[in-house]
Amino acid sequence: MAVHPTNPDYVRFVTETVLSMPAAARLGFRVGRVAPGEAELLQPWRHELTQHDGHLQAGVLASLADLAAGCAAGTLLPVGWVNMTVDITLKILAPASGAAFLARGRAVNAGLTTTIAAADVWCVPTTDGATDLPTAHGGAGLGIGAGAAASRSRADDSFGPREPAQTMCATGLITLRNIRRPPSRSPRPHPADD
Repeated sequence: MAVHPTNPDYVRFVTETVLSMPAAARLGFRVGRVAPGEAELLQPWRHELTQHDGHLQAGVLASLADLAAGCAAGTLLPVGWVNMTVDITLKILAPASGAAFLARGRAVNAGLTTTIAAADVWCVPTTDGATDLPTAHGGAGLGIGAGAAASRSRADDSFGPREPAQTMCATGLITLRNIRRPPSRSPRPHPADD
C-alpha cells in the first residue's frame, strides 16, 4: 500500500523538527533517510551517553526510538499539525554496543488524532571509520549503509564485499497524539536558566 504525505514539504518539516529540539541536539541525533511513513535517525556513540560498561544507556535508546517513530509519523501529518508521544514501550534485545546507533522508524497506523508507530534500533559497527550516511537533504552524514542486514558478515563472498553486520539492540512501539500546532510563540525560558 502506497503512503502519500499530505504535507508536500514533509522532509523539511521532519528535519527541522528534529534539529530544533534541544534534547535531540544535546544527544547528538542526526537525521538520515526520510520517506513517507518512514524516518531514520542516527546517534553516534559517545562515552557520556553510556552506562557503566560502555553500552548506550537505555534512556538514550528509548529517546532515539521515540523520535525516529515520531518523525516517521510526522511525515504523514497535514501542514500545521504536530505529534507528541503519549505512550512508549521499548524492549532491549541486545547490549547497545557499536560505533553508532541507527533507529528506523515507521508509521504503523496513522489516524487523524492518534498514530501508532514503531522503531527498531540497530547497533552499527564500523571497521573503517566510515562516517557517510546520506541525510534527508542528500548530503553526507554517517556512513552506514541502510541496507545492511543483521545476517551479513564482514567477509567477502561471491556477491562481493559485505557491509559490517548490524545487530538490533532495541525495538519500540510508540503511540502519538496528533494535534493542530498552536500559533507560533517565542519559547519561554526555563526558570532554571535564569
